[in-house]
Amino acid sequence: MFARVLMYCSIPLSLLLAWVAWDRARIPVDIVPVEIGEAVETAPAKLTLERVVEINVNSEVAGRVVASKLRTGIAVKEGDVLYEIAPVGRPAERVPVTAAFDGVITEILVRPGEASPAFAPLARLWNGRPEAVANVAPEHFVGIAVGMEAEAWLPNLDGWVAARVLKVPGHADKAGNFRVVLGLDLAPEQMTPGLIGEAVILKRRIPDARLIAAEALNDDGSVFVVDGKRARRVAVKTGLAYRGKVQVLDGLTVNDAVVLPGAVSLESGDRIRVRGY
Repeated sequence: MFARVLMYCSIPLSLLLAWVAWDRARIPVDIVPVEIGEAVETAPAKLTLERVVEINVNSEVAGRVVASKLRTGIAVKEGDVLYEIAPVGRPAERVPVTAAFDGVITEILVRPGEASPAFAPLARLWNGRPEAVANVAPEHFVGIAVGMEAEAWLPNLDGWVAARVLKVPGHADKAGNFRVVLGLDLAPEQMTPGLIGEAVILKRRIPDARLIAAEALNDDGSVFVVDGKRARRVAVKTGLAYRGKVQVLDGLTVNDAVVLPGAVSLESGDRIRVRGY
């Protein structure tokens, strides 16, 4: 009698264990919501820090350089004597060559003891203030205006910094790009000429937009949503992308839970289990 009762009890227990095993076999996934937020239209660009105001230091007379203490990278002030020249035919005379403005010597072309023709360059003087130039492609240029917010990244920075559009060109350069000048929120010592980075100009903001995480998009532009205990593939129409968020124009509502595929290969109809639930 006891054995028969035990047999009947073991049947539902085995069914329960089988169901638990079957239920736990669902693919574990993470989900993200469809958010309401601000979509931003941006203009990406290659950013370069350039020496814009750089001039030749030259003498109006031909002669031999008799004195100069210049070295590359030295800072000079407007009016500082950079060279002393002994003019041709007047070896005892000294003609000073002075700095036209405050700046930095970037190159030395003639040194003491060497001769130089009249108006030939002796050195190069930079005003010390690099210009941040965002090279914007034609397809992103329309709509950019002075005063627009921007963001910039350079390899000597830990992250992105705030910027603003200072100058907008009236025509493209020889490469077909538009050289937009930005003002960066950086200390002078962080503005090293020659650095190359990235910039993003924030052209337009759209409030109350539906947004999803960009990583939720599949290669074909679709997403998976939670449909009961299964994943369902949904085609979506997307719009603007900014800071890891993509605007959804059609295909999803704020009630949808979007699956993050991650390293899991999903197919529509796969049984899934949302982690944490």
